[in-house]
Amino acid sequence: MEEYIKHDGEHWRIYYYPIRSFEDDLPAFGEFLESLEGVGEKVSAIIPNTGWVGTSWLLQGFQGVKGFAIITRKG
Repeated sequence: MEEYIKHDGEHWRIYYYPIRSFEDDLPAFGEFLESLEGVGEKVSAIIPNTGWVGTSWLLQGFQGVKGFAIITRKG
């Protein structure tokens, strides 16, 4: 989890969770959220980071979700 922390304040912590394939990465993202709750952090917001993402060889790219910022309140 350390590599995901982008801000670590007294009361709040912000994580960035990058994803490569939205549907394929959802189970791992769900596990990440469960781990945060498991250590006593309360998720306050999940903000998608959208932008150009790669697709198949047929398409060059499209607008999609590249990752998530997760804001938690420390327990």
